[in-house]
Amino acid sequence: MPTLSMAIAALTAWLNDPNRIYIQGKYLYEQYGSNRSLLAFFNTGSTSFHLTKLTSAISALNQDSNIEPKPLKVPDIIPPSDTPERVKISYDSAPDQILLILEKKRLNYAKARKLFEMIRVMENDEQRLEAGLEILALMDEVNEAWAIIDEWNETGRIREIKEKESMAEVQNMSIPQLFQEKARLAPNISKDRKKFNNAKTDRERLKYSKKLEANELRYKLVQERIATGAV
Repeated sequence: MPTLSMAIAALTAWLNDPNRIYIQGKYLYEQYGSNRSLLAFFNTGSTSFHLTKLTSAISALNQDSNIEPKPLKVPDIIPPSDTPERVKISYDSAPDQILLILEKKRLNYAKARKLFEMIRVMENDEQRLEAGLEILALMDEVNEAWAIIDEWNETGRIREIKEKESMAEVQNMSIPQLFQEKARLAPNISKDRKKFNNAKTDRERLKYSKKLEANELRYKLVQERIATGAV
């Protein structure tokens, strides 16, 4: 039996669990183990034979006095899972923007799922809290992606701009108000375009593209009213 100074809490907890979960043990070995042959073997299945070999390998790790606790790392790229779709949607004719959002949604869901599976074998509460917060953030992005996809599926447009509302507001402006609105919109459009070009994530690009599109539409409506003498 390992001494207290040798044992690692996460390994000990898994070994002492009468209902050991194979995938959690596999993550533990990925975290602490270094034998590539065993790592490859543990990825080939989860039979009772696999579990026996995995238990033996983790038990050996837990007796290694040179092993150091380290945080579990989730890879940036995880193959997307076949997540159940809420509605059957055909993406054959979907625009590139929707396909990009769809792929990002699948990757975020896959990463959140793997983090959820790994939480129980993390070394301490700080790591578990960090993982939990990341799961919440990832699922927020998944839900936002679904909202955009659902709206496109129902309306055929991506986050439809409320053109009628803008037209009504601009139509009721006086000449001085129109020039004030034009002066206000011009720098905002420039800022939105800069933010869009500098965006580092798909979510940010989508956010700024929608804002830019809405402001450009409003600017066009204002210019048209000014050109016609605001009649």
